[in-house]
Amino acid sequence: MLNRKREEVPDGIEIELRKLFEAWMTSIKERDVSFVDRVMAPEFRYTHFTGETFDLAGYRCLYEALAEDGGTDIHGIENFCVQLLADGAVALVTGEFLGDHTYSDGRTEHEDVRFLCIWEKCAGEWRAVALQAVGKQLAAPSG
Repeated sequence: MLNRKREEVPDGIEIELRKLFEAWMTSIKERDVSFVDRVMAPEFRYTHFTGETFDLAGYRCLYEALAEDGGTDIHGIENFCVQLLADGAVALVTGEFLGDHTYSDGRTEHEDVRFLCIWEKCAGEWRAVALQAVGKQLAAPSG
């Protein structure tokens, strides 16, 4: 096990990264595919909660498909946690987002997804390098 000293996270950095993640979720809802080009690093990798992986071009296609299919309404981001590494140049962000995805045929699915996102500070801007999403198992209703 690596025993590295973790950087203290200044409030401003946590707020900045949270706003970026909220903007990411909003861009999905608003079908703003240009967000991918503005914020993702060229080496970006995404692991979907199904286990399928995508490079930047593949993620952009997935994003476009989401924009064409319906809409995702994110209700909130919970358990947001930031850890800084590499003298503050890299941020590991974990959390959970809750939302509903509405398909073009009217079906709606509730999403409760945990995530790990890696951000890198390049030329003063945070760029998403990787995102892994894991669908949380919802408890069956008791009855």
